[in-house]
Amino acid sequence: MSTNPNKTKIDRNLLYSEIADLLAQPSIDRVGKRPVNLINEKDELFKSFPSVYGCAQFLGISKYKVNTAIKLNKAIIYLFFFSFAWFFFVIYLR
Repeated sequence: MSTNPNKTKIDRNLLYSEIADLLAQPSIDRVGKRPVNLINEKDELFKSFPSVYGCAQFLGISKYKVNTAIKLNKAIIYLFFFSFAWFFFVIYLR
């Protein structure tokens, strides 16, 4: 037991309650759980996803690349093969 009279008492229940409240709030850094829209070069909706993970799977890239493109507002070139022809889109993530 400490004999220091300057020791501050901490209400642990209040602290845990405040931590739980902070964790329950949506955060900008938690982009994995927010919807992602793919927008083509004509500013038209191409496809929507419920999360960054779903978008990354569809594009065949990592979640890190999707998050970086969202944060920096950079375009992603999406190239795919369909019916014996190659197609590509310039896609913005919002």
